[in-house]
Amino acid sequence: MIVKSLVGLVALLGILVMLLLYKSKKQEISIKEKASKPKMMSFEQIMRVVRDRKSTSEQLEEAVNTLLKRYPKIPPKHGIRLDNAFYNYSEIMVRLCRHPNITKEILLRYDQELIKRNPKYQKEIDDVFSKGLQSRGM
Repeated sequence: MIVKSLVGLVALLGILVMLLLYKSKKQEISIKEKASKPKMMSFEQIMRVVRDRKSTSEQLEEAVNTLLKRYPKIPPKHGIRLDNAFYNYSEIMVRLCRHPNITKEILLRYDQELIKRNPKYQKEIDDVFSKGLQSRGM
């Protein structure tokens, strides 16, 4: 009777240890997955990267990619009035145009994707893009 109880307790202890090890490995894997996933930037973080004159072209490209992924659409116009969010997008466009580390590929991609996703704003986007390039002195 005592031997059967001891065998049962040892078996139960073995199962508990296996569950504990399995759970810790699962947590370890999920921690690694979280660390490997790139963080998505907020709109404010994107603005900070674009405003910082020391940002590298890689950081600028990541900011533009995140902007196009997370915030692809400008809210619709209010009649002929532009939505206030458009001014944030236009500030990013002008700052990108004037940034010392911007590449033409990043700039053109941002311009084309923004127009493609917001065709009602095409004229305004083109105007801002032209003004940004002119302000750069090109």
